[in-house]
Parts: sequence; structure tokens; C-alpha cells
Amino acid sequence: MVSFRYHMRGLALWFDPEAPRREFDPNLFGFNPYGFAHYADPDRYAELFSIKAPRLDVYRRLLPNTYEAAEGMFSRIHQRREWGLQISPKAWAFETAGKARPLKKGIRYSETISLLDILKHLTGRSGYARGTSDKPIPSYKRQSDGSYRPNFIPAIRFDIDIDRAFRFERSDWLVSELESQRRVIEATGLPYRVFRTGSRGVQLVVPLPLAVPPILASLYSVGLKEALAARGTSWAQVDKDNLSGLLRLPGGVHAKTGDLGLWVDVAGGKLFDLDDQVSKMTSGLAWTQQDSTSFETREYEDAANQIIKHLRARGYDLHRLVDRDVALQTIERMPSNLISKSIEAAIAEGKVIREEFEVSNRRRPSVSPSETDPIPSVLSKIKPEIISTSSAYSRGGTDWASAVWDQAYQPGEHWQWISMGGKMGILAAHILFGADGAEEALLELSRRIGAVDQDELIAREHAIRSLVKSFDFDNNQERRSIPKSEAAIVLGETDDEVEAIASDVVANLLDHHPKPRWSVTLASRLVVILLIGMRDSETGRYRVSFGDLAEQINQRWPDANCNRQRVSQMIPRITLGKECIVGAFQRFRGKRWDSIPDEYALTMMHKHTELFRISKAKYNAFVAAREAELDAMSHSSRPQTTECDLSDWCRLPENT
Repeated sequence: MVSFRYHMRGLALWFDPEAPRREFDPNLFGFNPYGFAHYADPDRYAELFSIKAPRLDVYRRLLPNTYEAAEGMFSRIHQRREWGLQISPKAWAFETAGKARPLKKGIRYSETISLLDILKHLTGRSGYARGTSDKPIPSYKRQSDGSYRPNFIPAIRFDIDIDRAFRFERSDWLVSELESQRRVIEATGLPYRVFRTGSRGVQLVVPLPLAVPPILASLYSVGLKEALAARGTSWAQVDKDNLSGLLRLPGGVHAKTGDLGLWVDVAGGKLFDLDDQVSKMTSGLAWTQQDSTSFETREYEDAANQIIKHLRARGYDLHRLVDRDVALQTIERMPSNLISKSIEAAIAEGKVIREEFEVSNRRRPSVSPSETDPIPSVLSKIKPEIISTSSAYSRGGTDWASAVWDQAYQPGEHWQWISMGGKMGILAAHILFGADGAEEALLELSRRIGAVDQDELIAREHAIRSLVKSFDFDNNQERRSIPKSEAAIVLGETDDEVEAIASDVVANLLDHHPKPRWSVTLASRLVVILLIGMRDSETGRYRVSFGDLAEQINQRWPDANCNRQRVSQMIPRITLGKECIVGAFQRFRGKRWDSIPDEYALTMMHKHTELFRISKAKYNAFVAAREAELDAMSHSSRPQTTECDLSDWCRLPENT
């Protein structure tokens, strides 16, 4: 049976004690499924699990590197009363010191996070990762005068989802995103550190020169979020922060993927080596001596006190988090303050990054006038008869169409621009280029703009061709019907690997739901059908609708009595998403308006299987072939130019 877990003396292990040592994979998407200690102290890692309840001195003796990392990490955790343990892909067990928890026999009182908890986190001895929070606690520490002060915060942390880069394992996308994040953060004079969470995102860590009260930390948090948002990035979003939620610590096992959270070397485009990983577990969460040149301590203290004094005069206590409006108003009203200047510099850098991106993805080149082409404008190539006879022209004219055509849209924003409801982009293309040239103009435009991924480029082309066919410029004909795409019936037989993976998925489902309210038999059969479909497909992915899945289950198991509704209820439990229990598959939504069903692919949960490697190789080959086809189309010969033929515009030199 294929499984992430093995058992020894009743303990669930994140490694096979009988298997040879697993080498550390430094690639950005490298799969490192065992506890961090397995890589940092490989010689005696397995020995630790033969001891029922090891003390701290045992950890220190058997795992010196891991103990050093744990001790350093623990010393950097200022607020230890609020923390948690991940118990499933979607759930955390929260701990608050002193809080009573009823048990089957008696009551348990929660304790603060300890060094032993950090050691378990790094060894994977008791399950998944730990996480900490810096949510304000007004009475955190009692002072000599009898008053209390809140917990002070040493670093700002953001959890950032970068789904697309991790889904397709595109290191160039990920590095580009992290480099732009680093430019923004370093514009403030603060250091930038980042580690991957083990799933679909990263955690950004910004240490502060001094631990500050929540009131100032929240101003930093707002300012940095504004700076990151100023880049205009649509596929990397700040999900959570340490001031309002629980964020995982580096070095732990992610419950959804079984992968480790490790520090990223952005400059090298890889994970840090093992020696650096050990030191980063400590230094990555704190301001270090190497960072001390960015700010003079005295100047920083004065700037921090000025802002705190200003906010307290407005009625805010030290433990209160300020909202976006108050934070931005404070920064604006104190332009000479060192901290305000640094945040404004970061926001300005974010805007520069956005402008650079827009220039590099400009759709239409700028051309200098010449003697041969005195009016190098798209509008000069419009057929006069279109302006005089077109019914569409009366709705807006060439000025309106030109404004629509010149609207800059970034990768991922094509649907809003072309407007499938109002057909703005299509209408503008018809006004500018005529009914005969509109389709080619839109296709050429879509190729000039960078896409988020290859799937988006293919979807654009399909949408343009279909919508242009349905758009009659003069007669307002009804939309032509598009034939429904039918999924192939699964005919292949099962094999040992398919059965093993299916058993593993069901076992994981039962781990999370020991008393399921869903059919275990249906789950097993559904997983088998999806796996066979991926194995036998040409692309390594399987496109199929809920109804076809139900039909195929009934064909293979006549007693199944399955229907579309039962499939629709089970699919979210085994595919990545909000209702996911075990992330066994990725689900790419189809286009209902075009009768295209959903498509399914394996997740990193199965990265150790042969089926995953074969499926990935098939899909990479499919994408490469499609890219070659599109490249050939973009460089193919164009028709001869007429008075207002699109090819006149297409031949203008590109602005790179």
C-alpha cells in the first residue's frame, strides 16, 4: 500500500524506517516528505523513534543540528500563549495557555508552546506542523509599576498564495514573483525572507529592528500590504498575517501534501542547502547583526515613538490594531517620519514594478512617423465604408472603439476586457477592422500579450473564434450552437498501482473522517475511474463530467446505482478546494457555456508514484507541442495587404 505514513510501536512516522536514506531535494518544488530532522541529522533520526518519550537531552544527543535549529527558533517566538497544531488539511487545534479543555476523563489545561513542541514540529514525531500567532494580548506582561503591557511583535509575517506557479511547477513564475516581493520589501530598508509552506504558497517574513507594540506593527502590516498590492499582481494574494491569525512555523510537515516548509534562496532560484536551512530556522525569523546597517537604532526608536504618540493622542491603545484608513492617514500626515518614508518608498517601488510590467506587455507597439507611413495609426486603416454604413458604429464610433482597443489588460484579465456579455472587445474590433478582419485582429492581439499560463492562451483563442462566429455585425443572427464535447468512456483495466493509490486515498479520508457520512465504496470507485482515465489519456489529465463519471461507475460496477448528484457530492472531498478532505486531485473547471467538462490531474500527494511521473511527462509534452503550434501560427505568412487589411497593422515593429 502506498502511503506517507509508517508505524513503529504505535507511532505514526513520516518516513519508512526500513527504506534507505532519502536525499534532500533543493529544487524549488523538490519533494521532501520526511521530518526536517531526517535530512539535518540522518544518521540517528530513526533511533529517536525507538524511544517512547525522549527528553530534551536525548534530542540534543541524537539530533544536534535539529536541536540547534529548534532552540534558536523557540528563542525567536515572543508570544507563546497563543499557538496551534495542524491536525488535518483544513483544521488546526488551537492552544491558549490556561484554557480548560474537557476530555473523556477529566479536564486538560492548555500550556504555552515549549521547546519540546518545536522539536516535535521539526522531527514530525507527533504529526503535522505547529503555528504561532501575534494577535494582541493587552495584559501580556506585568511591569514593575504594576501596569500591564501587550505582547511586542518582532516581525511581520504574511501567508501568500501563489497557486498558478505551484500548480504547474513553473520556477520562472515563482522566482519572478518572489523577486518583485523582495524589491518592494527591501525598498523599506527592512530585510526580506521567505519560505515555502509545503503546499501552494509561501510565507513572507519581514523582521523589524526592534520588537514593537501591536499598534505600530499593524501600521507596518497595512503599509506593506499596500506596497505589495501596488504591483497589480492578480495571481499572488496575501491570505493571512500574524497579527490576526495563526501562521505555520518553517520546517514542519504540511497536512495536505506531506511536504516540508523550507526556506527559499531567491537569488539562486532554489531552496537553501541543508546547512543554511538549519541556520535560517533561527535567523530567518529575526533581525540579525547583518541587518543592523539598514537603520540606526536611535533614529528608528524616535520614529516609532512619534507614530505611537500620534496614534495614542487619537485614542488608540498600544494593543489596538489600526485599520487601513487610519494607517494610511498617519503615514500621509507624517511625511518626514523615517518609518513613513520607508513605507511610502515601498509603495512607490510597487507602482514602478507595475509600470515595468505594463510596458513589457504592451499590446500595441508605438511607431514613429515616417515618410512612407505618415499616419501610423490603427484608425487610419479603417475602411471608410464601415464608418458610414455600420450599425455598430452608431453605438460609439471610432473614438469609443479606439479607447476600448487601447485599454491595457494584463494576463488573466482577458475575459473582463472582451466582455462576453457586452462584447466590448469584439464590437471595437468590428468597428476598427471590419467584419472580415475582426477575428484575426483579436487573435493577433491575444498573442502579443503575455499569458499567465498556456491554458489561458488556448482558452483565449477558442473564445475569440467562437464569439466572433456568433457575432453578426449587421444581421444580428442568433448564436450558432456549439457541439457538446463528449468524454471518452474508461475502458482500461485497473492495475496494482491504481489500486494502491486508491486504497491510500480512501485510508487518508478515513483518517480525517473515521465515521464518514459518505460512501467509502463510492469514494474508492470514483478514485479508480479518475486514475485510469489519467493513465490512459494522451495528456496525462482526464476531462470528464459528473454525469459521465456516474455512467462509467455504473458500467464497471452494475450494482453501483450511482448518479450525477452522488458524484458531485463526493468530488469536492477529494479535490483541492474549500470542501477538500484529502487533496488527491486537482480540478480545473470547464466552460459550461461551451459544454466543456471539468479536467482532473494528480496532485503532489502522489509525487512519489510512477503514475504521477508518467502523467506529468505526458502533459509537458502536450504543452510543448501546443506552444510549438502557436509559435508556428504566429510566424506564418500573412495574406497580402489591402487598403485596410489587418496585416498592415501586424507588420509594425514590436516594442520590446
